[in-house]
Amino acid sequence: MQGVRSEEAEEEETETSRRVLEGDFRRKASFHCQNSSGENSMPMIMIETAVLTTVTVANLVSGSAFEFARQRQVVSIGVVQSATGGFTTIQAGSDVIAEEFMTPILTTYPIIPDNMYFTDIMEAGDRLVIRYRNPTGGTLTVRAVVQTSPI
Repeated sequence: MQGVRSEEAEEEETETSRRVLEGDFRRKASFHCQNSSGENSMPMIMIETAVLTTVTVANLVSGSAFEFARQRQVVSIGVVQSATGGFTTIQAGSDVIAEEFMTPILTTYPIIPDNMYFTDIMEAGDRLVIRYRNPTGGTLTVRAVVQTSPI
């Protein structure tokens, strides 16, 4: 039955119209991308770095706003390289998430969730360290995606 609306729907529309006319454009306190404390529920770091021959990058996420955990959180990490030869080590606080390993090859950023091979829980103050070593005779491009979610 077209054109028939419930009283509840009409009241909601009337209330919304009144708020708009009064200039009240505030949104609800929580958004779809925020948790119950009002924080973004999935902060993300995306990095692309060219690593020269025989160079080791001590921490790919150094300087990021999310390098240090602000609170207890789950962290998911994906790291890829442009060609074979580089090695990655991942550590979060005192947890060694992955000892040095041959980094997977992919010419794009890691695909979520397919290439997010590493997950850990970080406590407040823990530092995320993603170390990358290039022992090859050429420059390699390394890309990393880090997702964090407060728990």
